[in-house]
Amino acid sequence: MHIAEFSVKNSVLVNLLMVSILVVGIMSAIMLPLELFPSIKLELVSVTTVFPGASAEDVEKLVSIPIEDEINDISGIKVIRSTSSEGLSTIIAEIEAGEDTQKLAQDIRSEVAKVQDKLPEDAEEPITEEFDANFPLISVAIAGNVPKETLRSFSLSFEDQIKLVSGVDNVVTSGLGDPVFWVYVDPEKLRQYEIT
Repeated sequence: MHIAEFSVKNSVLVNLLMVSILVVGIMSAIMLPLELFPSIKLELVSVTTVFPGASAEDVEKLVSIPIEDEINDISGIKVIRSTSSEGLSTIIAEIEAGEDTQKLAQDIRSEVAKVQDKLPEDAEEPITEEFDANFPLISVAIAGNVPKETLRSFSLSFEDQIKLVSGVDNVVTSGLGDPVFWVYVDPEKLRQYEIT
């Protein structure tokens, strides 16, 4: 029996199936959370080791690879990236979404401590740090054919207004420059008070 033949013989069943698919689709579309600016959160743990006087190859072989091998088995790490340069090893572990960054950072510290005895004597103690990489989601540029001080004061008041919006985590301004003050001295007053 072909699909077309089945559909003709069981038209009520096919129509009910079609209506149920439409209802489920409409309900899913209505209940689907939409965000104009979704939050982007990137949690990272870095392990930095200073190895003075060592070449990039020595840093990679003697420091980066042993630490990578040790922390590679920790569950919850999405990606491990390392950079070995002259005298410096930097390893960055990207944490999977939903994982506890502090706990994973502690696990990484524990694993690094295990391998620390195997590192060269000249290498300094590895420093493990956790941090969130935040990306600006909205950039606003303010320009106009007005004096710089007017733009500066407007930008600062606009920054204060943005900080009051709920859900705004941080506001960073750039390009404002420092205010400039010109002081004009009256020579007659200087002579009067005997100031050079």
